Amino acid sequence: MLSGHEHYYERSLPVRGTLPNEARTPVPVSTRTDVADTGKGTVHMIIGNGGNFATTQDALFEEPKGRVVVDLGKETEGRHRKAVFVTEDAPWRAVQDRVHTHGFAAFDVDPGDTRTGRTRMRVTYYTFDGPYGDLTPVDTFTLERPRGDVRH
Repeated sequence: MLSGHEHYYERSLPVRGTLPNEARTPVPVSTRTDVADTGKGTVHMIIGNGGNFATTQDALFEEPKGRVVVDLGKETEGRHRKAVFVTEDAPWRAVQDRVHTHGFAAFDVDPGDTRTGRTRMRVTYYTFDGPYGDLTPVDTFTLERPRGDVRH
C-alpha cells in the first residue's frame, strides 16, 4: 500500500489484523525487513518527500511509536474539526528515514513463471544529493507472493 501525504519515508513490516486497543494497532506477521510475503500481510509505505521543503520527519518518534487519529473533537481549526490523537507503540515499524529530506522509490517487478510459482517486486528507496543528484539507496527490500495462476 503506497501513500504520500506525510513528508518523509517510512515502511511497515507486513501486517494483518489489529490489536483490540483504541488505536487498532496493526499486527506484524513477520519481523524480516528484507523480504515480505504479501500473501500473508500488507506492507505500507509512505513516500512523501519527493520535493517538498516542508518535511515532517523531525516530528517522528525516535522509538517505535506513532500518533493515530481516533476521533474528531467538537473544537474546530478553521473549517475542520480538530483531530483527537493517541500515541501507540509501533511494533509494525520496519524502516523510518529521519535524515533525508528528498527521495523516491524504484520498483523492479519480476512476474515469475509457473516453475517458481512466485512473483516478486524489488523496491529500492533512494535519496539524492549534490549538484548532480547523486543517488544513495536508503532502503531495499523484496515483496513476494504466490502467482495466482500456479496451483500449489
